[in-house]
Amino acid sequence: MSYADVLSYTVKQYRNGEISREEFRAWLKHSLTLQMSIRIEQTTKRMLQNKIQMVRSLH
Repeated sequence: MSYADVLSYTVKQYRNGEISREEFRAWLKHSLTLQMSIRIEQTTKRMLQNKIQMVRSLH
């Protein structure tokens, strides 16, 4: 299940009154923080891999 699928499902839950506004906001804040963390981790990994390749190419 993709992030978009989970987001769509959670929005439906909120619209149908299955979860409160506070629960929806907490989920959204948590999920956005998690997505940002994943992207930062991926970017950092790519940068480190590029630096390792540069160092290896010097030898």
